[in-house]
Amino acid sequence: MATFTFTPVRRMGSHVIITAFGESGSGKTLSLLKLGRGLVGADGKLGMLDTERGRGRIYEKSITGGYLYAELTPPFTPERYSEGIAAAEEAGIDALLIDTGSGEWDGFGGILEIADEGKTNEGKALQGLIKWSRPKARHKKYVQRLLDSPMHILISLRAKEKMIQVGGKVPIPPGAKAGDIISDGFVPIQDKKFIFETTVQLFFPTSGARGVPVTEQGPLFKCPEDLRGAFPAGEPITEDTGKRIAEWIAGGVPIDRVFEEMKRAAEEAAALGTAALRAHYEAD
Repeated sequence: MATFTFTPVRRMGSHVIITAFGESGSGKTLSLLKLGRGLVGADGKLGMLDTERGRGRIYEKSITGGYLYAELTPPFTPERYSEGIAAAEEAGIDALLIDTGSGEWDGFGGILEIADEGKTNEGKALQGLIKWSRPKARHKKYVQRLLDSPMHILISLRAKEKMIQVGGKVPIPPGAKAGDIISDGFVPIQDKKFIFETTVQLFFPTSGARGVPVTEQGPLFKCPEDLRGAFPAGEPITEDTGKRIAEWIAGGVPIDRVFEEMKRAAEEAAALGTAALRAHYEAD
């Protein structure tokens, strides 16, 4: 029987997951690298996992102290991303930028492709919700891997324009008529539930100054209330942004990393069944 211990609540901000989405040229990659450097400090290890065919190398001279670099090549399966995260942890990286995290969803070998290639035992294409069962399970394991990592994780996501048809239950804006298909703004190319796992989500529009995110409260900007001061309206993301986030984190209770790693290993063993958990326990 599980044992639960309730204690007075205190924020334990050991690591953050920050996503930034926007169209090409909006400045999200460079902004996240600058944020990451400020977050880990001059002596911290900043890393990049690049899916963009080496494009991530071009920012070397723009980041104080540079950064460690590795390329993630196709297929962009959830497992490949998880392997990249594990490699970064082994390299002692403190903050890892994944550029881009959209490949795990809609890239070659990503979740959408995995779902479309699902077959029955008779070789027929899976349909409806059934075809999403296994791909979504693999995606959830990847998301859990992000949550379990002791590193700060920064994820750049591509954006797409969400188109809707107005009329019926959808209000018709001025100048449009029922049946028109119009833009409903931009959304990140990832699972729509992905935002719930992030500490901060930023949207970088191309209509304004490069590298300046939207900071008005709403669907484009997710941020804990007491961290909003790290993102002054109209200001670009810089190393100072990362420093402010680091100060916010320092206000929490440091997490025992050794204990958390032991806990994660035990949970992974338990997920494989009683025999695996017993073997893990006996090995320790």
